[in-house]
Amino acid sequence: MSRFSITSHKGFHLTFNNSWQVSVQFGPGNYCEQRNADHYSPESNDIWRSSNAEIAVWSTRNGKMVTLEYDVVRGYTTADEVAKVIHKVSTAKSTLTSKQMTKRLSTIWK
Repeated sequence: MSRFSITSHKGFHLTFNNSWQVSVQFGPGNYCEQRNADHYSPESNDIWRSSNAEIAVWSTRNGKMVTLEYDVVRGYTTADEVAKVIHKVSTAKSTLTSKQMTKRLSTIWK
């Protein structure tokens, strides 16, 4: 079942019918422009902005995280790169392993 989830008022998760999930986080404490923001209260703001975001990808079947370039979390990812990740993850076969998903996504940062 596909769905949206909000995470701590500073990001979101997208879950796709193929059992893959993408996390996009862009608030204080995340690897993004807002990492060292003075205030840790994005829920008090109507709009929370950042020029980049921290992302992660995993399978909802087994919870196994995908390696994105060098780690399971990739920081300072641009909006264009996030869109490419979302497209590649949402159109992937549910039978892919985490290692295969890593290879599928690796072309984004070449």
